[in-house]
Amino acid sequence: MTFNSGSRCIVSIIIPFYNRCEMTYRCIQSIADCTGEHKKNQDNDFAFEVILVDDASQESSVILERKGYSWLRLIRNDRNLGFARSCNRGAATAKGEYLVFLNNDTIAINGWLAELVRAMETNPLVGIVGSKLLYPDETIQHAGVAFDEEGMPFHIYRYFPSNFSGVNKAREFQAVTGACFIIKADLFHALGGFDERYLNGLEDIDLCLRVRAKGRKVLYCPTSTLYHLEYQTRGLDASGQEKNVALFRETWGREIYSDCYRYYKEDFITDTSYEIAQIKKAACSNKRLILVVWGAGSGGRRAVRFLRWIGIHPVLFVDNAENKWGAVIEGLPVNNPEYLLELKKQGHRVFIIVASLWFREIMHQLIQMGFQPSHEFLAYPIAF
Repeated sequence: MTFNSGSRCIVSIIIPFYNRCEMTYRCIQSIADCTGEHKKNQDNDFAFEVILVDDASQESSVILERKGYSWLRLIRNDRNLGFARSCNRGAATAKGEYLVFLNNDTIAINGWLAELVRAMETNPLVGIVGSKLLYPDETIQHAGVAFDEEGMPFHIYRYFPSNFSGVNKAREFQAVTGACFIIKADLFHALGGFDERYLNGLEDIDLCLRVRAKGRKVLYCPTSTLYHLEYQTRGLDASGQEKNVALFRETWGREIYSDCYRYYKEDFITDTSYEIAQIKKAACSNKRLILVVWGAGSGGRRAVRFLRWIGIHPVLFVDNAENKWGAVIEGLPVNNPEYLLELKKQGHRVFIIVASLWFREIMHQLIQMGFQPSHEFLAYPIAF
């Protein structure tokens, strides 16, 4: 049963987008394939609607208007409002008892929606439930949001294999990603929706923390799964993120707590992944081995702390940013990438752990430098 004017709408799926209409089209089509009237699966058990919010796109959205689905509505902003305001505008017109906020660069998989609703209905104290999100190569994009020692959120187990036990546990987090989560409509409106002071960053984490402040739980649901291409629509504005971080720290700095090592302790006792075992083997097999972390940013700092926590001690950072060369971070010197080749010439065995947002580009750079995947570097960032 799909939504119509005479039916009881259970879920309103709100999808803000800016340009990339063909990507939004693909997202809608995946929803239709999972939840259409002609499909016989668990996502077809209740009425739903999809509300598209066009955030003043510069390209035509005719392709979306031609779909003709009874459950699809399109709202247009006269000017670009950003993620928070666009979501709030869509929510203001929603008829559903539950609201699902969904990025347009996602691809739904059978069961995703029913599992979210089921998780919401298991406990009246549940306020938000987030999905498991995968990259197209089946590695993890989102399996819950943890907080590091600096009080900043990050996607725990990002790039880990999807069969790692730690990403397949339904459990509570302080936050989950707004790329796909469900919340009760009355709770969302009671909280005033997304805080519109944030611009395309951290507004989802802020909402999760406000939900928890009201005594509700934020859950991660691994049985609700979608693919997520990430940053395909709006991109990542570094200057804007600095403002978001400043606002976030001012608002929540004293109230959030670091929890990442609680999850590490819980997960690595029961499942020591192949990659972790590989690092340990490399670290112990040769006294001339030099363990390097590539990336002297926040991901690199977390990686060093994590490695030390499991008894492995890197000796230096490398980074492409010249302004970091010569600095000392987490007690380790930062060097330029060419230093790795110099170490090899000196007869050292080098093993590199990539811990950077630009992971894929670095992987290709390492291969061009003559380093071999798995034997000399790990092809995803640990604990990033």
